[in-house]
Amino acid sequence: MAASRFRGSNITNLSFNQDHDCFICSMEDGLKVYNLDPLVEKTKIDFSICGSVSFATMLHRSNLIALVGGGQAAKFPDTQVMIWDDKLNRFIYRLTFRSKVVKVQMKPNLLAVVLEQEIHIFSFPQKVELRLSLDTPSNPRGIFECTTPLHQDVLFYLSTPTNKCSGTIKVQDISPEPKVNSITIPAHQHPIATIAINSKGTYIATASKKGTLIRLRDVTRNELLAEFRRGSDTAYINSLSFSPDSAYLCAGSDKGTVHIFAVQKRELNKKSKVT
Repeated sequence: MAASRFRGSNITNLSFNQDHDCFICSMEDGLKVYNLDPLVEKTKIDFSICGSVSFATMLHRSNLIALVGGGQAAKFPDTQVMIWDDKLNRFIYRLTFRSKVVKVQMKPNLLAVVLEQEIHIFSFPQKVELRLSLDTPSNPRGIFECTTPLHQDVLFYLSTPTNKCSGTIKVQDISPEPKVNSITIPAHQHPIATIAINSKGTYIATASKKGTLIRLRDVTRNELLAEFRRGSDTAYINSLSFSPDSAYLCAGSDKGTVHIFAVQKRELNKKSKVT
């Protein structure tokens, strides 16, 4: 597909689905979903229906899309989450909150809505009901992840800073029969910038706002496995992502660079980057 087809639409956000075989393009003039291989448009929601979209997420390759309005011509406020059913070709749920929605995650059995100082967990998709609400420190970037390994619902979110550690992460299993111990991870001395969880929910990677080190932990044992050095100068690491097999970890920063680290065979790591 020619790159020119993406131009002129004022893209506001891009995000992959959980399987990484589709991505959602949120725009000032609506929303489009693309299949990756082959690269073709899968579906779209016209501007007349959804207005400007701040960001959106989809549930695997299903017909369910959650979007949050925002931008120059928003039809819906940024305090609402709209759930679109592409099979029915209409919105099926509207969730309204007291403050701005900064992140949404959909899983086969839950919907997580992150506000700047709150997290709300809903049952989903058969019946949308509030399961749990959590208070968090200020979180304008929506630092939050949820995994569902072995049918367990495990949350990773910002915890209250301590005197010795400003960057702390809470791990909490909210399943009816929890199997993962709730722990607080003292990840960094500086505030957290971003986190990533591998597909099995066993590894967590964290970066602080200083941006020189990325730390890798085993969640099941609460053990620090490795530290990856991005560089010696301060940078804002705005993205972390594991490969599907957890063999590699990718980090992107405001320096315009992408770093790839070997997780399982760490002796392969070199001081390399992609610009």
